Amino acid sequence: MICARQIAVNGFGIADLVAISFKSEKVGRDISSIEKNNKIYKPTIRAFEIKVSDWRKGMMQAYRYKYYANTSILVLPSDRCSAAIPFFETFRKIRVGLWGFNDRTGRIHNYYTPQPTAAKEAKYYRRVLGIFANLPRSQRPLENS
Repeated sequence: MICARQIAVNGFGIADLVAISFKSEKVGRDISSIEKNNKIYKPTIRAFEIKVSDWRKGMMQAYRYKYYANTSILVLPSDRCSAAIPFFETFRKIRVGLWGFNDRTGRIHNYYTPQPTAAKEAKYYRRVLGIFANLPRSQRPLENS
C-alpha cells in the first residue's frame, strides 16, 4: 500500500488522504510503472475526505473523488457522526463511505465502507496513478511493500 496526503486532481478537489493498494506483490518499492502496468498490479485507489464538522460538504467532496477513486470515504470525529447517521441511506445510495474517528482512543468506527468499483472516469483514475508514480518518496510517508 502507498499513501499520500493532499492529492489534488484538477476539477475534483484535494483529497486529504489517498491510498493505493495492489493485488499483485510484484510492485515492491518501484511504483514508477504503475500507470502503464495497472492491469498487472490491479491498483485500488481509496480517497478519504476528513472533516471536523460540516459532514454535508465532506460528503459532496468525497463523492467527487469517485471520478478517480475506486472507493471514497468521509471521516468525521466520532462525536460528529450522529448528525450524519440519519442520512445513512444517502451514503449507501451514492456509495460514499462513512467512518468515525475517536482521537482519544485512536479507533475508527466503520459505519459504512462501499466495495471498490470502477472509477467514474478512467482517464482521471490513470492520472492519479501517474501522480503517485511521480511523487518523491518524501511525499509518500505511509509506504510499505
